[in-house]
Amino acid sequence: MKNKNVKVLLSTTIGLLVVLTTITTILLIKVIRLEDNIGIKVKTEVDSVDLDAYLEDKYVKVSKEVDPDWEKWKDVRYYYGFDSNEQPVFNTVNGVLESDTMISVRGGKGRWNNRFVSGGHVFEGWSGNELSRLTLMMGKFHETFACIQTYSPAGLYEQERRFGWVKIGSDEKKKGVDISQGWTNFYTPLTLQRRSAAPKRVTDSDLNPQLSKAKVPVGTMYYDITLEKVRVMTADGWKSFVVE
Repeated sequence: MKNKNVKVLLSTTIGLLVVLTTITTILLIKVIRLEDNIGIKVKTEVDSVDLDAYLEDKYVKVSKEVDPDWEKWKDVRYYYGFDSNEQPVFNTVNGVLESDTMISVRGGKGRWNNRFVSGGHVFEGWSGNELSRLTLMMGKFHETFACIQTYSPAGLYEQERRFGWVKIGSDEKKKGVDISQGWTNFYTPLTLQRRSAAPKRVTDSDLNPQLSKAKVPVGTMYYDITLEKVRVMTADGWKSFVVE
């Protein structure tokens, strides 16, 4: 009787093992087929991209959409000078941008580009409290004209827009050259152009589009090495004063 029970138990166990093995085998086959299908799909998608051409070009485009309802367009630091119906929202990088070559801004699509002759703002660096900014702009009233200024839009620092100073040559007080909208302070010797004869006209007025004529502007100074005098263009022509 015992032997019969043992045989029944063994038969049942073997039957269960066969069933489990069969189920496991079927599941493995389905998984393998699923992986094959996924692999084929991924391979098809990858092959559809000209990967070699993409890598050869070495160009990664980062862009944002145009969104007139962007929350930051309500902030004067962002909307001032931009058309939110045309300008994509800002790309923000939380960290330092570093290049072993350079950073290039092309196309003249920065702030105010819709009002400039050819260009716009190509760089802006804000103060710590973001009340004043250093601005480099290109092509405001002429293709070849660039400007550097410290500036604060109206309503951000004061009720009216405000211009500051740009220091060149040194970051120490009373050194280098300080330039503002209405005044320039030289804390360093200024060397005048040395010429053997007075210039009769500006040979290329496009070099400075603020010159309405090709004549030498009043206020031009140079050191005449022949006369050993500093000469100044006045409304009555060239005048000189002797260097002692």
